[in-house]
Amino acid sequence: IKSRLIDPQDWLGREALLKRAIAARGLDCGCEHHQYGWMLANVGRIGDSVEQLQQANDMLALYVYTPLNLAEALVAAGKPDQAKRYFDAAIELAPDSAFAKRLALHKALMTGDIEPLQDPTSPLSAEQRAALLEGYRALASGSPEAKAQAVRALVALPKDQQNDKVASLLAQLGANHEAFQMAAWLAANKYAGPSIFWYPSMRTSLDDPGFPALATQLGLMEYWKTTGKKPDVCNEKAAPSFCKMI
Repeated sequence: IKSRLIDPQDWLGREALLKRAIAARGLDCGCEHHQYGWMLANVGRIGDSVEQLQQANDMLALYVYTPLNLAEALVAAGKPDQAKRYFDAAIELAPDSAFAKRLALHKALMTGDIEPLQDPTSPLSAEQRAALLEGYRALASGSPEAKAQAVRALVALPKDQQNDKVASLLAQLGANHEAFQMAAWLAANKYAGPSIFWYPSMRTSLDDPGFPALATQLGLMEYWKTTGKKPDVCNEKAAPSFCKMI
């Protein structure tokens, strides 16, 4: 609980508290593993995040956010097929049908299925649904003109409709700077935090010239340098340029 009450960007302080929780007598809910796993997902340590979230899910699989966060971490790890069963578990645990429908759409878009976007009753505004559909169709067409038009439609969405799905699609359409700008705002202002940057679909946004400054602002650089634990993406053969600054 203390780890949730301190500065959310004090990754070092939060990790120290969470490690103390894990070292103490285990909780029946696995909450300490869940919270630590989510923290690790935010700092880009996706492999370690999956391990912690799997432990949490083994201990308490009946809390909707435990399998949901595990599924999201598996997508970030490049394992969307493995993630599907945990998305399905979260959907079954949803407390009401409206929440279940939102989770089903989330699962579909996170695992590459855009079919639900064609359903006019999907839990999206008509404007957002149309912009996302246009973007995915432009992506499939390969047409530079269609992609450019789709980017304009996505960027023009109202601020409250510019979510992680929109940022991800912008990156896939080649609008890397626009994707970075949107993700940067989400990382600083939304609960999911910097975790948005570690999905494979957002990989190109990490090469934006503004990313090192953002990582510093969010406290990530301090965490990586102090712990010596770089984000997993820095282990890639063609790692992003910011990795050289750690």
